[in-house]
Amino acid sequence: MKSKYLNLVISLLGSSLGVSIALAEEETDVSELNAKFQRLYATKQFNQAAPIAEKILQITEETRGPEDRKTAVAANNLAEVYRYMGQYAKAEPLYERALKVFEKELGPEQTPESLAARPLRSHGAIRQSRTARAAGASNL
Repeated sequence: MKSKYLNLVISLLGSSLGVSIALAEEETDVSELNAKFQRLYATKQFNQAAPIAEKILQITEETRGPEDRKTAVAANNLAEVYRYMGQYAKAEPLYERALKVFEKELGPEQTPESLAARPLRSHGAIRQSRTARAAGASNL
């Protein structure tokens, strides 16, 4: 009977250790991907940065959950890439998603200089651009 319990404990410890190792590997992967993303973003290589930012968001969401601050930062980074690429329809929901998490964590009454306002400013720029395009089209 003791050996059954011992095997169960060893099995549970082994599986939790496996999960810990997998999470540590994911964190390393995200760190490496973030470094690569930052280099590409800084050099304005947005077409190459986009798939990396998408992967970072996917991993972060899977490991930390959709409401985590790091997931929100990953969503905001991907939105920024899409905005620079002119893909506003892809950027807007990511900004909104990030903003919800930031507001929940920091409160909606943040100053414009705060991190929480960053996606809001970019989101506002997208809406202004969309409104200006619509106004220009209606004047034709």
